[in-house]
Amino acid sequence: MGVGELVAALVRPAASPVIAVGNRLILLTPEPVKRWAIRQFGTGDKHVLLTGIYLVLAGCAVAIGIVAVRRLRLGLLGVGLLGLLGVYSSQTTAAHRVSDAVPSALGVLAGMAALWQLVAAVAPADDGEQTGSGRRSFLAAGLTTAVAAVLGGFGGRALQHRRFDTTAARAAIRLPAPVSGPDARPSASAGAVGNATATNYDRGLTSVPFRTPADRFYRIDTALAVPQIDPDTWKLRITGMVARPLTLTFADLLARPLVERWITLCCVSNEVGGELVGNATFRGVLLADLLREAGIASEADQLVASSSDGMTIGSPTAVVMDGRDAMLAVGMNGEPLTAEHGFPVRMVVPGLYGYVSACKWITG
Repeated sequence: MGVGELVAALVRPAASPVIAVGNRLILLTPEPVKRWAIRQFGTGDKHVLLTGIYLVLAGCAVAIGIVAVRRLRLGLLGVGLLGLLGVYSSQTTAAHRVSDAVPSALGVLAGMAALWQLVAAVAPADDGEQTGSGRRSFLAAGLTTAVAAVLGGFGGRALQHRRFDTTAARAAIRLPAPVSGPDARPSASAGAVGNATATNYDRGLTSVPFRTPADRFYRIDTALAVPQIDPDTWKLRITGMVARPLTLTFADLLARPLVERWITLCCVSNEVGGELVGNATFRGVLLADLLREAGIASEADQLVASSSDGMTIGSPTAVVMDGRDAMLAVGMNGEPLTAEHGFPVRMVVPGLYGYVSACKWITG
């Protein structure tokens, strides 16, 4: 696993064997089970999933080690099957790449080599007794393997963060001023959303402030790892039932007239008084303008947006074109979007729940 994480730093974080298997399990999980997990664990459901994967791997490692001492070939087969699961998962998740299989493939080879060494070190002498030197060899081999695994695993994660983190790219962006601002702004004394009309709830409809900061704005992520997308390579393709297909870069969007609007987003799972709701100013390009420029066909009734991790979100065309401020947002509360909220661009359609309106990391 350590080697897999280290190699993933050279490929991309989504190629990490654990992330690949986790994403595959999410695709295979029945909807009732997903809803149960969300009810039980809330936004921590993915942490629970990853923890479960690590515990299962640890249990498999123990079982493989016990079997390998008796029959090395079966132990190597067990390691190979785990690696095969990683390769299969990496090639069957949405938006996968052929190179995503490399971390799992090299990881399984490293696992086999480590198992071979450990079994050789623990093998008894000809008389069947384990000698002191044999035990020392096993401990030395085990310690070396453990150190390599820890350094590879944590070092690989750190290197992934360093190579793919978009914090510096975000900090370098200066958003153009909007040509049209919000219709109204909250007063300095505005409190939590809904407090003025609350009747039976001490904290109002929600405890979040009227202007919800990005770090408090709710998130329901579909990916196990937050996508880190370089704005210089981001592109949006508008194709399908249009007369003039468009391909836009991030710079193209910033060069267009930007509008800024107050938009409230609410999760379909939010309860009265819950925190899965947020209100912020979003700055971006009106989606209706782009669709008209592309010459959208009158019979086109559905927009399908694809994210960088392969998820697709549908939005009714009529809703996007009916005059509401549906947009490709590049900013939130006057700042560029954070990675957690879709940097560099997210699609926002007011009035619809998130699973049909707030597709993050859209790439066309």
